[in-house]
Amino acid sequence: MTENNNKNFLKGLLSKKNKGSAQKTVPVYLIVILLFGIFLMIAGTIGKEKDETEKEWLRDNKNQQEIVETKATPTELEKIPDKEKAIQDRLAIMLENISGVSRVEVMVNLQGSEEKVYEKNTIFRQQTTREEEHQGGSREVEDGTKEEQIVIVRQGDQEKPILLHTKKPEARGVLVVAEGVSDLKVKEWVVEAVTRSLDVPPHKVSVLPREREEGE
Repeated sequence: MTENNNKNFLKGLLSKKNKGSAQKTVPVYLIVILLFGIFLMIAGTIGKEKDETEKEWLRDNKNQQEIVETKATPTELEKIPDKEKAIQDRLAIMLENISGVSRVEVMVNLQGSEEKVYEKNTIFRQQTTREEEHQGGSREVEDGTKEEQIVIVRQGDQEKPILLHTKKPEARGVLVVAEGVSDLKVKEWVVEAVTRSLDVPPHKVSVLPREREEGE
């Protein structure tokens, strides 16, 4: 029974009450009970209704970059020593060009494999629910979710993700053994050259003097 029907029903009862004495008078307490029952029905309906609003928007994250760490395959793991040796050889040649430095040996320990950075779209969903409590009053419950999707483009017959760049593996530690680094100034130059070329903090770089051979 809707609210309008309830009102019409009450009007009908009241109009019957005002008619001639030939008709029976509706007791007042019956009208009060009926009104109270209608109030409970309306309150129950309101309690069951939930104010749910869902907001969904799609952000095109052209400037957002998500780093996706790819698991190193056995082939990639086999390539890590080769990469370390290539870095060691290039770094040794570079350090030997520093004034006062000679007979350089370098050991580089790389951490993990390469990380690929793909372009992503992010979808945010937020839902607010208003719930009526048994003791009276109401409370709002918010629930949010975040979903990320890699942007896929079609290239010919294939679909490929948009690769922004590939992050090289970080150096976990660097050891340099060379002649001439007993001089604190020369040692400082070597540490600076290593930290800048490999982008590692100074505390990960160890520079030690090389033992002189007999007869030198």
